[in-house]
Amino acid sequence: MLGETNPAIKEFQDMLSRYGYAVTPTGYLDGNTRDAIAAFQRHFRQEKADGVLDISTVETMRTLLAQRFA
Repeated sequence: MLGETNPAIKEFQDMLSRYGYAVTPTGYLDGNTRDAIAAFQRHFRQEKADGVLDISTVETMRTLLAQRFA
């Protein structure tokens, strides 16, 4: 939810940043982070691009980062 603060949000912001999205890892779910999540989902998971950080989005990102930096 927008405005939420959580260590998992910071971890995903860090992953977004490493992947190339312009996101600052703060742990705070702001509009920029939500928009980056939605953009990531539109590119890699078109069936549900809602900007919500869910398990499927995190798993997709982890897989992509593992492949990119293997």
